[in-house]
Amino acid sequence: MKEYEEYYEGPRSSSQESPGAQYEALSYVWGTESETESVTVEEDVPNGTSRINIRRNLADALRHLRLPDSPRNFAQVLRMSEIYRSATRVIIWLGGAADRSGLAMSTVHFLGTQVEYTQNAKYLPAPGCSMPRWFLPDVDLGYDGDTLDSLYHLANRPWFARLWVLQEAQLANNDSIVKCGEDEVPWPPFRRAVLCLQRKTSGIPKHLRSCLVAHARFTVDFLVHAPLEEILSISSGQQCRDPSDRIYGVLSIAPPRFAAKIKPNYALRTMEVYKQAFLTYAGHYQRLTLLQHCNYPDPSFPSWVPNWAFGIGFHATYYGCRASGISGERYAVLGDRLRVDAVRFAAVLKAETPDVQSMQDVLKFLPTIGTEKLQNTAYPAGGVLLEGYLQSFAFGRVKDRMPDIGNPSVHEWRELMDHQHPVHSRFEDEVVDRFRGKSVIFLEGGDCVCIILGCEVPMVLRPSSEEAFRLVGPCYVHGTMDGEVILGPIPAGWVLHVVRVDDDVFRPSFFQSLLKTGSETTTWDDPRLSEHPMSPEWERVRDCKWTRDDPVQCVKYRHKVTGREINFDPRLLPAALRGRGI
Repeated sequence: MKEYEEYYEGPRSSSQESPGAQYEALSYVWGTESETESVTVEEDVPNGTSRINIRRNLADALRHLRLPDSPRNFAQVLRMSEIYRSATRVIIWLGGAADRSGLAMSTVHFLGTQVEYTQNAKYLPAPGCSMPRWFLPDVDLGYDGDTLDSLYHLANRPWFARLWVLQEAQLANNDSIVKCGEDEVPWPPFRRAVLCLQRKTSGIPKHLRSCLVAHARFTVDFLVHAPLEEILSISSGQQCRDPSDRIYGVLSIAPPRFAAKIKPNYALRTMEVYKQAFLTYAGHYQRLTLLQHCNYPDPSFPSWVPNWAFGIGFHATYYGCRASGISGERYAVLGDRLRVDAVRFAAVLKAETPDVQSMQDVLKFLPTIGTEKLQNTAYPAGGVLLEGYLQSFAFGRVKDRMPDIGNPSVHEWRELMDHQHPVHSRFEDEVVDRFRGKSVIFLEGGDCVCIILGCEVPMVLRPSSEEAFRLVGPCYVHGTMDGEVILGPIPAGWVLHVVRVDDDVFRPSFFQSLLKTGSETTTWDDPRLSEHPMSPEWERVRDCKWTRDDPVQCVKYRHKVTGREINFDPRLLPAALRGRGI
């Protein structure tokens, strides 16, 4: 296990290691304004006492903490990062004891000592553990009904669903603790236990797993390493009072150079805050990736401005999509309009939304299309129509395309369907959830499907006039997600695999096996671009390490004359594509 040691959750800096004030920071849910208690504040002056009202949840937390000194009141939003990062430790207060919380806390504590979770999202047995197989997703932990019920109530506590706790927990050092009543668990084993539980495919009931997946896993995962679009997607599903906090409340864990460009201004309307964030992202990353978050129609918003006040159902980093290749943005803002470069490749003739509540409903829906048609009609991207449907239902998260995530291949899924065997519960949840809620966009006949340069997924546009469109939302179209519309099909002999690399981001790689010579080739460079010579004005910038202030899909080139650097392939500039007839 030595090869993974560099990724272990090592000690993080504490204010004990540097001069300055020594204090502990509290992470808790505010509670309601109507429930308050009065407390006495003592000051270091004669007769220096006063009384203030605090919310009941804070009063409950302070009773259990028994701190020797009263901590200072750090309320300024802009100092949140400094406060939690510099604290000697963060005390995470889940609330008072209830619903067998003591059993849940002891269970979580022991589980967290048996598993390791590395910073590049690998699960391993903990050194010296007594249960070395517990880290595996298909190994049943053997918990009884009381234990599972206590875990559900613990994971369902309001703390996990709040937006502001994301950064409070992420900035907590390894001396931090989680308290529930009088019970406490060190923060590192607590987070490892929650992450282990949420990926289990055996022995964990669906309602507990859904609760963990919906909120708890985001709070405990290493979001300080996550791409910005993933953080914004997560923040859209957390709870907060002011919708502007879906931007301002995550700046402490956002990529630093991007965060420095956002100046919180609560006087702005929510739409203006979101528009500012979108345009700042587009200019900073040279991408229009955040268009994929525009899946909630709001007449008060331009259709191209994401409404993060509602849950976001899609982010391409989860699927390793690259529908426009590694292309950059070129846009213009004309009032409330956004002008972009795009390739229109399909139109919607008819739209329907099947009622799917379970995998059985998926199996019932498919025959309505026609069994013979599904099995014998060729799909444009290869295979038959049934395989195209299954790939789309899974959003490409099948073994054929993403071999390391544990989902079945299309062939294995077909076999399971033919014999009416269940697929594993986590994969079923993924598929079924795409038919419901925030993942659904409602299409109409006449909508068109386009590849927008600088955007990683196809987008559905609805004509609003002869020269303008409204953006409907992102979509998954099998056979277009990996750049086929502008680059053509993957060449014969090559296979595209989306893999998770050391920075915990999914990216496409290309594999070629030559049977005649027995040699194998794996490369990050798209072999389709080798057919198109690079302009002599540009040179590749090699050996540049990816940071969170770079786009997820990134390659760097430098102009030999001007010295200008870009983070996309110049062979995918609009002029170059038009020159190839696209």
